[in-house]
Formats: sequence, structure tokens, C-alpha cells
Amino acid sequence: MTAHYNALYAMGTRLEIVLPGISERQFQSVFSSIKQEVNRIENSLTIFTSTSFIRHLNTHASEKSVPVNKEIWSLVTKCLELTRRTNGAFDITTTPVEDLRRNKQNSSGDWNSLSKDEVVEKLNHIGSEVIRLYKNDHSIKFIRSGVKLDFGAVGKGYALDRIRAILNRSGVKNAFINFGESTIYTRGEHPAGSPWTIEIPPPEFTPGESSVAISLDEMFLSTSASIRSDRQTDMHQPHILDPRSGEPMSERRQVSVTSSTGLEAEALSTAMVVLSKDERDSVIHRFPYSTIVKIFTSHSNNSIAETSREQLRG
Repeated sequence: MTAHYNALYAMGTRLEIVLPGISERQFQSVFSSIKQEVNRIENSLTIFTSTSFIRHLNTHASEKSVPVNKEIWSLVTKCLELTRRTNGAFDITTTPVEDLRRNKQNSSGDWNSLSKDEVVEKLNHIGSEVIRLYKNDHSIKFIRSGVKLDFGAVGKGYALDRIRAILNRSGVKNAFINFGESTIYTRGEHPAGSPWTIEIPPPEFTPGESSVAISLDEMFLSTSASIRSDRQTDMHQPHILDPRSGEPMSERRQVSVTSSTGLEAEALSTAMVVLSKDERDSVIHRFPYSTIVKIFTSHSNNSIAETSREQLRG
């Protein structure tokens, strides 16, 4: 089976597209549609450009309710529901605390050099309760200034959901879509006729651990880690905060999750980094089409591997 490949840069990383079993002409058409859609999503959701709708929403929603289109309304409501179902471990409103810690690190070199009062004050700007949704006109309002929405934790997953819709409309049966090595979607078969096999490598903080290989078909895989490496400074920096406390994780942890949607996969992998073992076991039960595939931690060489829903249910 002949496979076609192309890639583009989007959302700060590389998006790779592999589509076997179709003509070159169809591939170019599908790739063009994917590129256009991903760029559209990024331009709408990014908080880093002044022209994005989310930037507009963050600027004005504390002053008055802001009408939003059906896509933004659906995305916000789904994310708030995911916040509820993950016990608050996934949250699209954590930017105020993240900005505070980032600014502190830039000024003092220490991400953690914050007083309790500083963190508590910013926690007043975080959580589902700071957002008001008005169904009558599909508008959104924040209850105080300083609240910000950020879809960075689920942007790639949402884009993969939209890519799947393009593949469906185009009649593409086989696909491998790799978004930044952390969020992956596959369907159908590898060009060799076998299932797609994904290898999850261990993070740097678990030397001696082995990779985990899984088969993936019509599912999404997302991997999140509590820290991120800065290649310029060769330092590890906290990457995910617990939205409930505003604190970075004390344990280094990397979690891989599969799910039936990209949005859900990314939200869950983020949440599972934050949650304790008991909380993870409880939360994953609420997602019947999701599985914790692998957890690497810095505290143990006996990390969880291939944890299925059935095993969790005991």
C-alpha cells in the first residue's frame, strides 16, 4: 500500500500527516483541507495574537457578556464539563496563576518563590464558577477582571477531532496523524497491512525504564508530563499546575491516555498528571471509552503499564 506524507508547523509544533492507500491527487486535496482547518483553529483559539477571538473574549468578558459562535460555545461547555468530571484537575482558566509563576521565575529565577497570599489571590480567578454562560444568546461573561480562558492544553486534541471529520468526509480509511509527538490519531492500517503501532518512550526523569508499544485504531493517544525540558538552559521547568491549589506537581509524572476523542484524550492526560492514584481510579471510571495506558513517575521504577478500564474496575 502506497503511503503519502507531508507535515506543517502549527500550534508551536510539528503536525505530521501519513495517508496510505489513496492517490496523490486526493492526498494533496486532503492535506490542503487539513492545513486550512488547523490554521483556522489556531487563529481563533490562540491567546498569543491580538486578533484571535479568544483574546477578544479574555479582554472584554469581564466587562460585559460576549456573544460567541456555536464552535466556541460548544468547546467551552465541553471543557467545563470535563473540569467537573475530572474533579477540577483539568481547567481552562489556570492562566492567571501560570502567568504569576512565570513572571516570578523571570524576575527571581525561581518558579516556586511565591507567597501563599499571592497564589490564593490568583485562585479567585480560576475555576468553572468564574464563568457565566447565557444560553439564550450563547454569550459568555467572567465574574471578575483577570479571568482568562486558554485552550492550550486541548488545542491539538480538538484539531485532531476536526481532522478526523475531514478524513470522514473525504472517505480516507487509513491514517496516521502525529501532532507534536504528544497527541496522535490513527485509523485503519499501516501501509504494510498491519495495525498502527505507537511507541511511548520513557521521560528523561525515569532512566532505565523501557518504552511501551500499543496498537491504536480509530482512537486518540495523548501524553502529558508534569515538567518540560528547556533545551536552551538545559533545565526542567514545571509544566502542569494543579488548578485546585495553584501549585506545581511535587512528583515528576508522565501519563499517556487513549480516548475516543482528541479533546477528551488531552484533557484526561493533563488531569491524570495532577490526580492521585485513588482519584485517577475514580475519575477514569467516568470515561468508558478511555484508558490509562502508561504512567511514568520519578518515585518508582514500577510504573503503571497497560492499565485497562477492566483492570481499574477490578
